[in-house]
Amino acid sequence: MRDVPIIFSAPMVRALLDGRKTQTRRLATSPLAKVQPGDRLWVRENTWQNGTWVRTEDETGEIGSKWVGTSSVRMMANETKPAGSGNFVWRSIPSIHMPRWASRLTLVVEQVRVERLQDISEADAIAEGIEMCSPRPRGMSGWRDYGDKLGDTSRRYFSDPRRSFQTLWTSLHGAGAWAANPWVVALTFRVHQANIDKLEAREVAIG
Repeated sequence: MRDVPIIFSAPMVRALLDGRKTQTRRLATSPLAKVQPGDRLWVRENTWQNGTWVRTEDETGEIGSKWVGTSSVRMMANETKPAGSGNFVWRSIPSIHMPRWASRLTLVVEQVRVERLQDISEADAIAEGIEMCSPRPRGMSGWRDYGDKLGDTSRRYFSDPRRSFQTLWTSLHGAGAWAANPWVVALTFRVHQANIDKLEAREVAIG
């Protein structure tokens, strides 16, 4: 069993938290292509970290400042920037720099498949966590178009979940990424809303 970090965008973190996402696809050239069933993935996401700016002085006497973070973090998936208090402020931390101790989601891999991107089924597209939007014009619901800007009331919805996933993939990988139809590794996992280092103790307590 290995522990591997994995990055998700804010919409996909929300999908994990909501219980809508149980699969993810990554390029077959990604280090995640080496993941095996039983491995654990700890989720990295953008965060806000509490801290303060402190005065510095180097050996030449030059005055400057540096930001010193605390162990307090708040997640960005469903929160706006927290308000500062006293001398403390909140600073945005990119997901790549999120420390292991701050992760709140752990994914236990159950299945690994290698396939072409466009071979995704409707059921697997839904398992990727795409969002159902309702109502649509004429009272119909549909799958979200991730190519439209947030807040755009003219956004399209799709009856085919694969089309929705296509726009999600394009939004993450750029124009032409879907048409290239690359080999991908499809990971199916079980979601635990717990830090990876607390997961085992929590499961024992529940059992």
